[in-house]
Amino acid sequence: MEGEFREMRKKRLKDNPPFKKEILLEAEAFLLESRTKLEKIRAKLQEITDLQLKLKVKTMGMNRLIKSYL
Repeated sequence: MEGEFREMRKKRLKDNPPFKKEILLEAEAFLLESRTKLEKIRAKLQEITDLQLKLKVKTMGMNRLIKSYL
């Protein structure tokens, strides 16, 4: 699918006047930048999820320890 996208992009750039090519290139750069930002956000969300899980496991362990003393 990505190969098809590249081919469509090449054709679109070839068939359009210079001004339109510039706009298309700027739009493509914006989309790539947005994709990079989304990937960073996903990574941070995954990190948060992992930390929440570790916290829950530690809390459960502490609760068991406290119950064993009671």
